[in-house]
Amino acid sequence: MRTTERMLYSSPAITVEGFTAAFTARVKSVLRGLRNRKALSQLQELDDHRLRDLGLTRHDLTAALDNTHLLDDPFDALPRIARRRKTGKPARSR
Repeated sequence: MRTTERMLYSSPAITVEGFTAAFTARVKSVLRGLRNRKALSQLQELDDHRLRDLGLTRHDLTAALDNTHLLDDPFDALPRIARRRKTGKPARSR
């Protein structure tokens, strides 16, 4: 049996429960991302001294917003961006 034939016969059926669970997880992820994007914009209102206390710079916040898609969570990218700044590596774009 060829690989393509195996793939056709062994592909699992998509169930309604599986689709519903995946859809619900994605909606929750999008809502969390939007909520955290709003929180990140509120962090930008802090002065530089308070941001430094958190181990962040204004550039880190801007990079986290710029380097993530609108529906993704910018807080996922924030630690990576701060680490790259500390090690001197340039931040990667999307």
